[in-house]
Amino acid sequence: MEERGIRRVVVEGGQGELLGVLTRHDIAKALQGSYVEFLQETLQRQTRELQQNETLLREIEQKVFYQDLIEQVSDAIFIIDADDTRVLDANEQAAVGLGVSQEQLLSSRIIDFVHGAPSVERWLEKNVSALRQSGHMVHEAEFVRSNGEAFPVEVN
Repeated sequence: MEERGIRRVVVEGGQGELLGVLTRHDIAKALQGSYVEFLQETLQRQTRELQQNETLLREIEQKVFYQDLIEQVSDAIFIIDADDTRVLDANEQAAVGLGVSQEQLLSSRIIDFVHGAPSVERWLEKNVSALRQSGHMVHEAEFVRSNGEAFPVEVN
């Protein structure tokens, strides 16, 4: 319209009747509304993505802080699943103390290292129920290194 110097277009119906007049301003206004709507949707999407990335970054920072913290402790630290005694996480000191690799440790159950351990069910019944009742538990036990050597531990 601008190239040809047209400012208004007459809109006719199928029978030749006048339906209205369309100006350059009308077209620009319609396009502007669509563009603003597109920009708002883009901004909302980017805001959601930014929030998701910030949440992920906080989770990663917490994991790094946690890993740094447990690796600085000179005692062996085990995180175990109370339902089946699987080792979910452990620091390097735990692996060194047992004479196994970190990978071996994380594919084991804590019961695998308890000297003279009863069955998993018996161990869980005794220890997990006591922990759930009191919220805290300290007891002495013996663990066995990969070379068969037993050594005393305090479980807290």
